[in-house]
Amino acid sequence: MTPKLRIIQTNGEQLVVKSPSEEFVAEAQKALSTQKGVLIFEKNGWVHHLSGSHIIRLELSQEHDDQEDETDS
Repeated sequence: MTPKLRIIQTNGEQLVVKSPSEEFVAEAQKALSTQKGVLIFEKNGWVHHLSGSHIIRLELSQEHDDQEDETDS
């Protein structure tokens, strides 16, 4: 299972970061908790600058790596 961090913004957009480091999660939480916090990161060749005031919430979850068929044979 791979962890993923979903960043939900005030404009309805969501950014998903797969396998975020603990340091990245801490930086995202810090940006969210401070009024003038900014989260800067690169994803797919784009550099994102997210103001903490534009982040609604962070969701950390686990994603299955393989697509297992759970039917009995």
